[in-house]
Amino acid sequence: MDAVLGGEIGAALAAMLGLMVGSFANVVIHRAPLEGASSFRPLRSFCPSCRRTLTWFENVPVLSWLMLRGRCRTCRSPISWRYPAIELLVGALFLGAWWVSPPVDADGAVMFAIVAYLAATCAVVSIIDLEHLIIPDTITKPGTAMLMVLLVSPGAKVTVPVAAW
Repeated sequence: MDAVLGGEIGAALAAMLGLMVGSFANVVIHRAPLEGASSFRPLRSFCPSCRRTLTWFENVPVLSWLMLRGRCRTCRSPISWRYPAIELLVGALFLGAWWVSPPVDADGAVMFAIVAYLAATCAVVSIIDLEHLIIPDTITKPGTAMLMVLLVSPGAKVTVPVAAW
């Protein structure tokens, strides 16, 4: 099992998981800055132009956008290149998290989950901040709590630089 999760298969699984989380990150990036909006309501993704609920095969990260040629299947309005770009970014971040903390044992799996979560959170916060000049507390508070867990966890591979005076 260690060889599987620690090798190329593990890297591919981490990247695929990152693509899926990147798809959800797009939802959070779009809805978090909106007053009263929820990342879970409406539950399903929809076309921003015609508001039609997307089917499961229109929600496959990156591939759906490529197969639909960046357009809604119903109204043919363009879908921004930003969606697959964010999915690819988070996929790459998860791959980096796997590389830093390969989940070959229970401690590694916990560390991978925390590092991947923090990386995805940083991407979401950065994009929202660039676009809206805000950083929602609904994202930063759980991220801060996760960082505290990471810093105090046994065997954490995190060093905190100390300023030299």
